[in-house]
Amino acid sequence: MYLIHVKTLSAAVARFAKRNVKFTMILITLTAGIVVVGQTTSKTRTVEAERFVLKAADGSVRAKLEASGDSTEFSLYNRAGNLGVAIKVSSTGDGLEIRDDSGRVRAFMSVGLTSRSSTIEVIGNKGGPAVVLDAAQDAAVMKLVDATGHSVWLATTRPHPAMTH
Repeated sequence: MYLIHVKTLSAAVARFAKRNVKFTMILITLTAGIVVVGQTTSKTRTVEAERFVLKAADGSVRAKLEASGDSTEFSLYNRAGNLGVAIKVSSTGDGLEIRDDSGRVRAFMSVGLTSRSSTIEVIGNKGGPAVVLDAAQDAAVMKLVDATGHSVWLATTRPHPAMTH
């Protein structure tokens, strides 16, 4: 078994934190969970709520976990208070959104349970070009989209109306 010194671990975490703020939030959450689990005794405890909010020392919201109706959402926020990463689960579909520091969606992945379609989309800088992968029960589509939202390249597993002429 390997023993990790607290000073060594905290120095490594500090170096990593300076390099990547979004992963820092995830790391803080995981570290807090490990500390809590490490301090538990044989007595089982349960904390129940419809919403948990994690705040920084300055009072700014850094993370939320909440359940509302048939959906559950886990959200991580940057220092400016903008949403950075969101994981959503609901009866109509599940998804993951990744946003830049200004709050613009840069990538998302969704699994539509009612539309029977799953999508992965990676969006370029300032809403520019994008790569879209979409899979449904009867077809799959891969396309490149320009900054105006128009498809400039398309590949599909079934004939597309634009390709039959």
